[in-house]
Amino acid sequence: MKKLAALAAVMALIVLAAAPLAAAWGRECRVLFVIYGDPRCPHCRATNRTLNMLFPGCVVFHDISSNSTANRVYTGMWNAIFGNSFYAVPLVVVKLNGKPKAFVVGEKPAEFWQQLAQRIASNPPKTALVCLEPSLKHCIVLSKEKYLNTLNVIARGGIKITLIACKGLPDTVIKAIYGTSCRGSIPESLVLQAIHEFNATVNTTAGYKYLFVYGLIPVLTVISPGIPGMIVVKNKTINVENLVASITAKIALQGLKTPVVIYIFMKGKTPMVGLKAIPSNETLAHLLWSYAEKARRKPLAVLIPALLGLAALDSINPCFLALYTMLIVAAAATGGAMAAVTAGLAVTLGVYTGYYLLGLGIAQALEVVGWPLRLLLAALMIILGARSIYEAYRERKKRRPVAMQQEAQQPQAGGAEPAPQQAGVEAVEGECRICRLIDIKGLKGPLALYGFGLLASWTLLPCTAGPYVAALVLLEGYSLPAKLALLALYNAVFIAPLLAVMVASTKIVEKYRRLVPYAELVAGVALIILGVVVILEHFGIIPVII
Repeated sequence: MKKLAALAAVMALIVLAAAPLAAAWGRECRVLFVIYGDPRCPHCRATNRTLNMLFPGCVVFHDISSNSTANRVYTGMWNAIFGNSFYAVPLVVVKLNGKPKAFVVGEKPAEFWQQLAQRIASNPPKTALVCLEPSLKHCIVLSKEKYLNTLNVIARGGIKITLIACKGLPDTVIKAIYGTSCRGSIPESLVLQAIHEFNATVNTTAGYKYLFVYGLIPVLTVISPGIPGMIVVKNKTINVENLVASITAKIALQGLKTPVVIYIFMKGKTPMVGLKAIPSNETLAHLLWSYAEKARRKPLAVLIPALLGLAALDSINPCFLALYTMLIVAAAATGGAMAAVTAGLAVTLGVYTGYYLLGLGIAQALEVVGWPLRLLLAALMIILGARSIYEAYRERKKRRPVAMQQEAQQPQAGGAEPAPQQAGVEAVEGECRICRLIDIKGLKGPLALYGFGLLASWTLLPCTAGPYVAALVLLEGYSLPAKLALLALYNAVFIAPLLAVMVASTKIVEKYRRLVPYAELVAGVALIILGVVVILEHFGIIPVII
């Protein structure tokens, strides 16, 4: 009994001692800070440390990188508040008595958090504050509509969306996308609304309107402002933009060749997804096609200088140097200067034709396949860029002993001058694969030489593809006639130095070869930069540049 009494006394003391702490805890946590962030983010970690130091026990950290529910709520809140997909962390929700009263983006100083907590506790806003700047005076009050949408996201983590309303799409396409037949039709008023929305925003990117292009199919998306960024489809919570992109991709894979309008709207209190295929003879279809093509074009004032620069880098190439050196020397030795010019022109025309057709084929494939091929070409640019830098380093290293040897062979005073080499034929033979496979001296007649150039243009791809790949990515979005003209311009610049070498003298070859390491270095750096930019653009890390 004495032991029980002693234990009871100890428990009573603990309760009495904890009571003030609990009361203090309750008072302090009247304001609660909920951080949505990534533990790998230094700003998230710094914010967590600052808030825990100022308000110990009143800070909650939600890891959006590993917690799917936290990620869903974070994304939904962001879309409801800001209405775009350019996300940032940390996002701190400041709650007063359990209700969100402030949404703060980014790391802030300690004074900011102290002032914000005092402001919310003493004079809470009717909705909530949105704070982006490190000063409290720059915070704005969230509109009632956005505030209610945000509360809905927090409370439910997304909303249930009902599928499906569809029109003009083959039943096989609907089954391939959703595994079910179409269960409804789209009201014409909604179609007219979609057309009106698009016409009103052709020259803007604001609001809840998107234009996707998958392969060659433009897809207009109109999303009701009442729909948050995260929705639930077939018991799976997904991002609205991801849903649209997925639908578009599946439609493209089913072989549909017509523009599509996708709109997410409210029917009473139920969200709906509507799909409509637009017949090619309708005005909206022409508008979608033209706008999609225009949106993917680069201004000619930027494109043409870029193409000329890439073509110039592409033209300074050891493969072509080897080819022309051997051809011109062999033709001049057997038939004189006129034979050398004829041979050079025939092979140049063959190379021009082959390289032109190769570029046209890749450019059209890029239009059909879309972003997967674009990403593949970006990766190829980075690989070829690294290869060019390595080749430039190796060429410079190889030239040092050659230069020393040439200095040693300089004629002494009164001595005989050594016989000149034949434009470096032996030195360049190893650089041209096609030159080793075919007996160049056995080629006779313009037709045979033309075929030789045609074949050479394709076998030289591993050596010259880098700048050409970058140029083809830049041509994406242009019409076929424009591509034909721009490719003709690129290839004209590409072969211009070779014609100059042929017309002037084979003595230019050695001077031309000296530029190779520098051109490869510049091309390598440019290709790596372009490849990285294309990849960063695709994943939305940077705005569209290329």
